[in-house]
Amino acid sequence: MIERAIENWLINTNERSYQIPLCQVLISRGFEILYISPHGQLEFGKDIIAKSPSGEVHAYQLKGGKQTLTKFRKDMGEMYQLIDTPCDHPNVDKKKPHKSFLVANGDIADDVFQTINKINSTETHFSKLETINKDQLLKMFLDKKGAFLPQSFESFSKFLELFREDGTSNFPKKKFFDFIQNNILVPEGQNSKKLNSIFSSVILTNTILNNFESKDNCYAKFETWTILYFTLMGFIEKEKLSDKKIDGTMELIRKEILENMNKITDEFLKKDNLIEGTPLGDGDLIYKARATMILGIICCNKTYFNPDFDEKLHEKIINNLKHLWFGGECFFPHLFFVIKYLEKNNLAGNSKTMIKVIIKTILKHNGFRNMEQALPSPYYDIDTIIKSNYSINTIDLMQFKSNSFILGPLVEIAARRGLRGFLEENWRKISHMQVSKFISDQDHELFYFWNKKGINYSNFLKQTQSWKELQTNSKAKPSSKLLIKNKKFLPYFFMVYPHRISEELVNILDI
Repeated sequence: MIERAIENWLINTNERSYQIPLCQVLISRGFEILYISPHGQLEFGKDIIAKSPSGEVHAYQLKGGKQTLTKFRKDMGEMYQLIDTPCDHPNVDKKKPHKSFLVANGDIADDVFQTINKINSTETHFSKLETINKDQLLKMFLDKKGAFLPQSFESFSKFLELFREDGTSNFPKKKFFDFIQNNILVPEGQNSKKLNSIFSSVILTNTILNNFESKDNCYAKFETWTILYFTLMGFIEKEKLSDKKIDGTMELIRKEILENMNKITDEFLKKDNLIEGTPLGDGDLIYKARATMILGIICCNKTYFNPDFDEKLHEKIINNLKHLWFGGECFFPHLFFVIKYLEKNNLAGNSKTMIKVIIKTILKHNGFRNMEQALPSPYYDIDTIIKSNYSINTIDLMQFKSNSFILGPLVEIAARRGLRGFLEENWRKISHMQVSKFISDQDHELFYFWNKKGINYSNFLKQTQSWKELQTNSKAKPSSKLLIKNKKFLPYFFMVYPHRISEELVNILDI
């Protein structure tokens, strides 16, 4: 059943959508991916450049649909770039010919084959052009998934539910995690089977994201690839796997995560506002929530991954700060990255004000004796919070009174910035609230989006607190080897996993 679903996806998708699965197939065959095109204006005829295990360089030009002679002639310029220009990459010997491939997710017409044969036989080119059509492409994908395709009716139904998501809303993260962990990843048997289940998960994820790709929903794609990345990271740690092919797969996913972050940033620059759809149904809290999400991911990108200053982007970020919304503790990672961006750009005064406002808001809403409605814990996502605010699937907010997952890390954030007077003024209220965090049963389970094991540990901060001790604790070196090992990639982990917040995680990101 699922083979037919994947075949239908492949035939009806575009070249951008099957690029990642093709890269994954190449990685599983021992290739090193040197370049993946962002499909911008400067492609030079090469969508993928890869080096084979023997050191041979392959270049691929991807096309969508049936390749007729008319279409081929229209793209002839790209084809000549593919076969005539060396691969422009520092790890490629430009004097040696590469192998060139025209890849299509449709049929290739006979007269196109004849034209290619003529080009290859009668003209002198840097390389010859070979072809891969939809049938060959489908076989490559299905061969790689092999036994790890979900075959039972139940697992196929779960796949189909995810595949049929309309692509306009946020991605169902927990449902996706459950599907990958319980239906795809293989914890038993030989390492080769475990590796193939990892490779399979990438191809299936790309297939599931088809509707989100067609709607260009970059935020949902960012979240989905992030969940896959850390689910695989947890699985790799648990199974103690080590292989160059795994390294290539994880790098492929990281590139896709960062590519979507960059697209969100670029789209923000191009638009006058953040309205999606009709303005009548997209105002108030929905707009504020979207603004907070978008600003958070852009500030994360510009602080940790693409730090070059962009004056126009900076101006737009500052102008949109008025739309920020702290509607629940799941919003905190977004606000944290805005704080970090402001500090990076010499606006520490503004960031300290934000820190104070967030702490005061938690104390005001979640204080036990306060009459304000409490803010939901980070286990409640933004969609759920918005629906509750509009009386759809309401949340019992009283359960969050006198408790916070973010207050402990916030106190240390304030201490690192020397906000002694502010903390002293509010310490009585702070020390009367429980601070909570998730403690995983095993280290690797921290990276699982949902876990039945582990505990949510709560305690009260000291009623009388030494400032020196507080500052020392806030600057303590982290002890988690797993977090330190993945330090470079924790920003997007925190963005998508707000319920995994802890003093140690924030410490790593903040110092």
